[in-house]
Amino acid sequence: MISAQVRPAISAQVRPAISAEVRPVGDILRNALAGEGVPLRLPTYQRPYKWSVKSARTLLDDLLDASERGGEYRIGSVILHENVSEGTLDIVDGQQRIVTLAIIALALGMSEEERKAAEVLEFGASDTVSPARIRENFRAIAERLRSVSEEERKRLRWLIQSCEGDARPDGDACATVVVICVKELSAAFRLFDSQNSRGKKVSPPALLKAYHLRAMSGTEEKEPRDRVVKKWEGVSPRKIDSLFEDRLYPVLLWTRKEHVRRFTEKDIDEFKGYEEGCAYPCAGRAAAASPHYFLMTEPFRAGADFFAFTEKYLDLREKAESKAESAAREVIKECIRECERMERATSAENGDDADKTADKVSSLEARLFDGKGSAGLGHALGIFYSAVMCYLDKFGETDLTAVAGKLFKWAMIPRISKQRLSAASVNKYVTETGVNVFALTAGARLHSEVRDVVTEIPDDKDITGSLAEEERKPLAALLRFMSEGNVCGECAVLDGGEM
Repeated sequence: MISAQVRPAISAQVRPAISAEVRPVGDILRNALAGEGVPLRLPTYQRPYKWSVKSARTLLDDLLDASERGGEYRIGSVILHENVSEGTLDIVDGQQRIVTLAIIALALGMSEEERKAAEVLEFGASDTVSPARIRENFRAIAERLRSVSEEERKRLRWLIQSCEGDARPDGDACATVVVICVKELSAAFRLFDSQNSRGKKVSPPALLKAYHLRAMSGTEEKEPRDRVVKKWEGVSPRKIDSLFEDRLYPVLLWTRKEHVRRFTEKDIDEFKGYEEGCAYPCAGRAAAASPHYFLMTEPFRAGADFFAFTEKYLDLREKAESKAESAAREVIKECIRECERMERATSAENGDDADKTADKVSSLEARLFDGKGSAGLGHALGIFYSAVMCYLDKFGETDLTAVAGKLFKWAMIPRISKQRLSAASVNKYVTETGVNVFALTAGARLHSEVRDVVTEIPDDKDITGSLAEEERKPLAALLRFMSEGNVCGECAVLDGGEM
């Protein structure tokens, strides 16, 4: 239960390196809204306020139920960093709940509600996402509270606004929170990803953002930090998450001949880079590479370079996929024209066969690039895009058309061979079967080492089962055309011809 000792809002009393205590939610709100005690602050490494209307209403309904039941109602935990140099308590984890509780408190009809509502709209709302979401949730909560009786509002107000030492009528509920105060920011960061309650789970790239902003805090002025945060928040979180999960992390592991697994918070060390002052000679090389000569598979300096690294590879991914798709679409069109030529030049029987092949190759284009193909084809396309991105990163656009053709053939082989191509099958193909083009590209001195890769295409008679006629045989015909200029006959090993 809560201690009966009378205390002001959260204070700067002497604490151990890490302390945890149960405090009334009212103490937190008093710091946040009234500025009593040590002011709460949202540091720049925090993500925007993103709770949906649904999440905010759910918390409000839970609070209303708790106020009716009476007793203590525990609302998870918050982590605060005692920032002695700036005289603040920085919210490391719990922002979403704290801001939502503040919105509810304001919507309950506190004095000078509009002025205080304006204050909460500024509370940690330096990005472009938070103010709009706060206003949206404020309106939704105010609307919900209009259907609540005055007695219910009174109980709810007491639940979230009563503080330590307040005289509490028998049976009235009090909302509490576990407040974890941490003196060292590094220790606070280690707790950052393990204390999530309602709301969105922190993604690995968001944890990396927090880590590298912290790394900037000792060497950079506030303005550069604000710039990188604004630029980061201007990109869709899904786009950033996909960059790391679908491209950067897989390429890194495949280059080391390791099987790829899902990118989680346990793997973020791969992208932490070298800290400021690291004495390793390789750290000096990483500093020299910044920002124009990054490589996907090489470490960088912690801090601002992480954001430059992410920006570079967001752009390179878009460029690689655009150029790879254009090259593949062009060769598909050439293959279709060849099939149609064969129909005109041969007998009616052979022409029918050629025409059917043309139709199937034509439908293959939609399967590849319009999202109409199998999951296995999607896996194959993913390693094609990743391989082209890896090549562009190392060698630029040197002989890119020829190389893209070779990488396309290499990436599509497992889809032809396997009735069902899974992520596990892709891992095995890349790391254990034939040529690992990621390791080859990383170790190559000349681009021709990648361009001259040899690829084996299965014979048609070995292509049976699931999607053989609709997807896998037309794909084999396309690869034969890329190698020999025709879609017929048997072809075992390609001789290094260009697209």
